Amino acid sequence: MIEQDYRKLMRKVYIDNLRSVLIVDDDFPTLEELLAEDFELSEAAISKTWLKERQQIRDTIGQFRNLSQPLIVDVTDGSNIPTEVEAGLVTRLHQSDLLILDFYLEKNVHSGTKALRIIRELARSPHFNIVVVNTRENIANAFTDVLISLYAQDPTLKEASKQFLIQATNELNELGVRWAELEQIVKTDAFYIEVRRAKEDEKAQYSASEKFTAFFDKFNGSRIPDNDQVVIFEHLAKEHETSIQSMLNTETVRGLKFSPLTEKNR
Repeated sequence: MIEQDYRKLMRKVYIDNLRSVLIVDDDFPTLEELLAEDFELSEAAISKTWLKERQQIRDTIGQFRNLSQPLIVDVTDGSNIPTEVEAGLVTRLHQSDLLILDFYLEKNVHSGTKALRIIRELARSPHFNIVVVNTRENIANAFTDVLISLYAQDPTLKEASKQFLIQATNELNELGVRWAELEQIVKTDAFYIEVRRAKEDEKAQYSASEKFTAFFDKFNGSRIPDNDQVVIFEHLAKEHETSIQSMLNTETVRGLKFSPLTEKNR
């Protein structure tokens, strides 16, 4: 399917049928705050950026109201959503067709933990389709965090034995390759996502993927067999998985796939 047709299909299935939108952003005003006198506003309400950026808030809401078929718009600052998101939250949120979700929902906490928990719960629901994550941070980092939160640990990733690692390290040293160079390549969140996606394709071979070329090129001229290179590769990936264990889900969300447009723009 060509890109233009794919876009038309996605719009027809997911966008044209939208009737309502819920915006969850800790800098947006609640209805109570809009109706309150200035002296009635709490300290938390006064700290919100909407008081200084009213036009930006109006523009955000306006883009949903100024459509040929205006959407019903609801706004919440997320303060009524507990940090430990419960399953019942899905019942309340899926009443909206579209969720605009601020990535950092907790004031003075530079973490997307709360937003990720909401996304995780919604991903389990067969009744909810679209969440748009809003952030002023690096979009690639937020995208990677969302993906990681939808994966569980991969039991097929294994750490190598100490004896194997010692032998491999010695052979790499002879080649002039430091172990830290391999760690620098593999031990990133974005690389971990690529590893998980590659493992989902049973016919895929790591060494055949351009995304992993930088790693396997380090072994050019070495006596380390291809199979052992893969063992080292998965060992480092497993070590990184262990380091981000707190971000992972208890079970991988079913049907997790990239769209063709996402693939093109990655």
